Amino acid sequence: MSPVLERLKVSDGALLGIDSGSGSVHRFVIPGVTVLQEIGRGASGIVFEAVDNLNRRVALKVWCRSVSTFGTAGRSNRSRMDRAWAEAQKLATLGVNPLLVVLYRFDVANGFPYAVMEYVEGTSVKQWLTMKAQPLQDRATVWSLFSSALRAAYKIGVCHGDPHTGNILVFEDRDRRYEHLMGPWLESPSGLGLKLLDFGTSRIWRSRKPFEERETRVLVETAGRLFDADSLERTVDLSGVTKPELALDALDLFARLHVKCLWPRGKPSPLVLDGFDVARTPLMRLDGVLNLVRSSRASIKEVGWFVAAILRWLDEGGRPTGPVTALSSRQLAKLNVTDLRQRYLEARKVYMARHGL
Repeated sequence: MSPVLERLKVSDGALLGIDSGSGSVHRFVIPGVTVLQEIGRGASGIVFEAVDNLNRRVALKVWCRSVSTFGTAGRSNRSRMDRAWAEAQKLATLGVNPLLVVLYRFDVANGFPYAVMEYVEGTSVKQWLTMKAQPLQDRATVWSLFSSALRAAYKIGVCHGDPHTGNILVFEDRDRRYEHLMGPWLESPSGLGLKLLDFGTSRIWRSRKPFEERETRVLVETAGRLFDADSLERTVDLSGVTKPELALDALDLFARLHVKCLWPRGKPSPLVLDGFDVARTPLMRLDGVLNLVRSSRASIKEVGWFVAAILRWLDEGGRPTGPVTALSSRQLAKLNVTDLRQRYLEARKVYMARHGL
């Protein structure tokens, strides 16, 4: 049975009522908050639109996945509390970031953990992708902002936990507040803003490794939904990679290549291949990368630079220094791809060992 929301105004907040499905309704008060309506639910709880005592529109999240256990003690209740605390702590650690929702308050009411957070009016990327065939420019913008949000978290050692398209909110950037947050490779912003939601997890992990492995898998799925899953599989090689930040490096490079390959004719390209961080290439499949570059609208000079950068990277043990001179079309024609492929695989082994993979 669907939860039933009762709006009963009281002096210090709102009385929530959730039907457990057994005929009884569990009620509890959230101090200083008047609930308006339910706006979503996920693996760990329900989110309501509300107004706080400062007259701000806020989002109220109540951790209550197992509604039949409301008000009861035991393992389910403790698990819910642990999950809520972990998510709130992550948001508090991240601080104020325009790409993340702001946490105003975290507390417990009658045994039910809840958080009062910034309310953002937008559409989940999961739904946004089904509304119409979204232009490549818009999808690239979403990925660039999504990547920036995750990097802010990874920088301080925080994993999101569930970075799928349902936890990414997209909206119109009327005030152009988000343009400076996009990757430097995307020179044609599309007027979109983004918030990364729900820093919880579908369960509490005892070990960090399976947590990171799951995050990496979800990152690949998200990139595949925003771009082309088949092309992604042919181009990116994340076998053995369990660190989300390394996976994000490779997926960023794929996004740049994909945009370069498919950018509409007659429009300025958002990417010049010169400037790639070639040290990321060990997480790519060489043949897939070369095919993308060759089939793109890159000039011969750009392709020549890219291949020369890979060669320099191989020659210098993954630490290229100084400018790279592009290979000419004649040099490209004489290139021994078999030898290049073998050296590339050897370099990947060194890279994986260096990162403990």
